[in-house]
Amino acid sequence: MKKSILLLLVLVAGSTASLEAQKFNFGVRGGLNISSLGDYEHPIGMYEDSELDNRVGPYAGLFVQYHITNQLGLESGLFYSQLGGKDKENDYDESYKITANPSYLQIPLTVFYKIDITDKFKFYPDLGIYAGYGIGGKMKTKGTIMNENVDSDLMYFDDFAREFDFGGTVGVNLEYNKFILSVNYDQGFTRVNKTKVEYEDNAYNSNLRITLGYKF
Repeated sequence: MKKSILLLLVLVAGSTASLEAQKFNFGVRGGLNISSLGDYEHPIGMYEDSELDNRVGPYAGLFVQYHITNQLGLESGLFYSQLGGKDKENDYDESYKITANPSYLQIPLTVFYKIDITDKFKFYPDLGIYAGYGIGGKMKTKGTIMNENVDSDLMYFDDFAREFDFGGTVGVNLEYNKFILSVNYDQGFTRVNKTKVEYEDNAYNSNLRITLGYKF
């Protein structure tokens, strides 16, 4: 009798663990960022400011999904994300190029709701937050303004920016079998530049992400 009860408990525990494991999906995701520093204008000369936007950088990492129900769930992960921006001018009195390429480690947390289109296709929006920490990058300027050299080579997080970044994210996803095509927009809530600019726009990370994921 005791052996029968013990066997029953083992079977129940194994079945519960199996059902719980089915609620989790793990995978990889990679793609491109199209980022900017918002309306911030970076001073590069006595009379010249530069708006840094539309820079393409890589985005890649691991994700995990937890299904609360068949449709509703949570997603998180750990990602490498290169953000920043760039600007370029070439006219009669100025010729320069400026590029900012900061790298972050990011942890997002989103909630999603999956809608079945067919047996194989699913569509789902997601909404959430992310936290990031800067791990490297530079802000480089090369060129001249009114025949004056404006070359500079700054360590992004030592000389210009704060390491911590926090913001919101919203996106749409199309899932086919184990593949997921995603488009997300991320907006930073924390000021990027260390020194606050009074009476002008400060820098905030803004990013459009396009990625392809695969679930194991």
